[in-house]
Amino acid sequence: MKAIQTTFFTCLLLLPISTQAVQLISVPKNSQVENKFIAQAFLDDRCPEQYVYLRGSTRNHTVTICGQRSTGIPTYYLADTKKNGGSIFLPLSSYTETQFVARNGRYIYTLDIKKNTLTIKVPRQRLHVEQFTIDLP
Repeated sequence: MKAIQTTFFTCLLLLPISTQAVQLISVPKNSQVENKFIAQAFLDDRCPEQYVYLRGSTRNHTVTICGQRSTGIPTYYLADTKKNGGSIFLPLSSYTETQFVARNGRYIYTLDIKKNTLTIKVPRQRLHVEQFTIDLP
């Protein structure tokens, strides 16, 4: 009898308490699986019928971009303030592969993953720019 050896790596993605499911996923070590597809297994209960397209943080905020499960298109901007726990949930007004823009009246939130920045444009104030670090995918 010949033994078949398969090499797997296991990843555990830890998400905030508001997440509906945390799963242990085994993926073949040499597979072509993209992180984005692994992250899709995790739903955020504030993004109904959506999946976590991208999640990351700045010094002051945790930011989630929700995506439409059936199309894979990013659809919502969700940000939590680390200081007081406040949050904002807005539809994306535009997006590209590397930039996501949401508007709330005259406030404009721009997440640029190429520049690793979150920029918040506040009326009658200077731009507020924070360094952004991607957690998922």
